[in-house]
Amino acid sequence: MKVLFTWFGLVLGFLFLTNCGSEDPNPAGDEDQGGDSATEVGDAGKDASECYPAFEENELNVVTWNIQFFPLVGNSTVGKVQDIIESLDADIIAVQEIAEAPEFIAMADEMDGWSGVYSDVRFTLEIGYLYKQRAFTSFGELTELFGDDSNAFPREAVRVDATHVSGLEVTFINIHLKCCGGSGSEEQMRREAASIQLKEYIDTNLADRAVILLGDFNDGISDTDSPFQNFKGDPNYMFADQTIADGTETNWSYPSWPSHLDHILISDELFDMVRNVQTVIPIDCVTNYESRVSDHYPVLASFK
Repeated sequence: MKVLFTWFGLVLGFLFLTNCGSEDPNPAGDEDQGGDSATEVGDAGKDASECYPAFEENELNVVTWNIQFFPLVGNSTVGKVQDIIESLDADIIAVQEIAEAPEFIAMADEMDGWSGVYSDVRFTLEIGYLYKQRAFTSFGELTELFGDDSNAFPREAVRVDATHVSGLEVTFINIHLKCCGGSGSEEQMRREAASIQLKEYIDTNLADRAVILLGDFNDGISDTDSPFQNFKGDPNYMFADQTIADGTETNWSYPSWPSHLDHILISDELFDMVRNVQTVIPIDCVTNYESRVSDHYPVLASFK
């Protein structure tokens, strides 16, 4: 009986040791899973397609896009805009002319991994951002600028501070300036006044930060009487899309005029990081783009 008891104890002890080994609190498999999780935080690149450019891994891809009275023709517009956003796969899109903010937010909520935010600016056409959640480690609250000057800013500028997964910290300022009016017009003077205030604000408050000022400027940047000469004359700033403005009208952002009105201005912290700048032209991939989506094309800049 004593021998049997000893044998039984030895068996239990062996089973106990074997079972403890199988429940290692920190197995190698857990470490591998942690590595996979960390990789998922990053933002993978993508190959080029017929209408949309290639992106490199963990580069910052920024777009400005006037989405014309969104949604221009209801659900049809929403579906097409959503397809463009998901196919383009940029990290952040600064948008102008949101006519129906609830539909804008609902669209963002339907897209896996995306968020949409907007600011209720003057004259009902709101300004906002769409951003890919995994592309940013932080995304701040929106701040309206120049609320006390409706002459220079019929719609307030909208600032947000964000940190990209690459570690790049950027201040975005999204604008939609006064439209219309040619050289020497009252409208152009209002755009010039806005440009002066924007530069003063950045020089004073954001001198040590990477800044991207983007949106519908409603004027060109190539003519010598451009209302944005104050930026062009300062070596601390550069219009990343200057080559588009100086090039063929085929690549201009407002094809119906045609003219190039949508710009991406950057501060000198970003000069050496510009990899690609282009107008995205979805008309070969999206039927009835100009009648059902927008009269503006998106403008893209990539930084790495």
